[in-house]
Amino acid sequence: MILLLACSTPEGPILFAAASTRSAVEEALESWSGPPVRSSYAATSLLARQIEAGAPADVFLAAHPEWLEAEPFLSNRMVLVGEGEGCVLVADEHVPAGRYAREALDAEFISAPDAPAVRVMFDQGICPRAALYATDAEGLSGTPLEVGAIEYPMAALTEAGADLEAHLRSQKPTFEAHGFQ
Repeated sequence: MILLLACSTPEGPILFAAASTRSAVEEALESWSGPPVRSSYAATSLLARQIEAGAPADVFLAAHPEWLEAEPFLSNRMVLVGEGEGCVLVADEHVPAGRYAREALDAEFISAPDAPAVRVMFDQGICPRAALYATDAEGLSGTPLEVGAIEYPMAALTEAGADLEAHLRSQKPTFEAHGFQ
């Protein structure tokens, strides 16, 4: 769990965000008028460990409340795409999307490093089926998977991150346009 003690830097805010939020965050940042934002996108668990080890971050947008105790900002759904039998592509078990998929399915899994990589590997034909966040399944028909609430908490970790967090929250329609709820 992240404590709100991260270090800040004077160059502009640093955003650590779950890989599954990248396209929506980048669009939301297009209207940011503050100093340039430096963004890092990866698996929530990896980002949280980096912050805990002292990596500078001003705002953290996580894909699971286990890694950040804060009010949920976004929510998502899991879907199973593809047809046939055999393996199912899922995110690594240390990644929230991978945990959700493993809870909902009984199958042979092939792991990808993070949620967006599952879509890339599925599009390459690695497996006939994939468990994806609904936001990563654009253009594919999928069957909803029964998993608990998928919540994305967000918090400013430093005073320098407060304006960036407020800006991202004000861009909720942008996130909704990318399929988040």
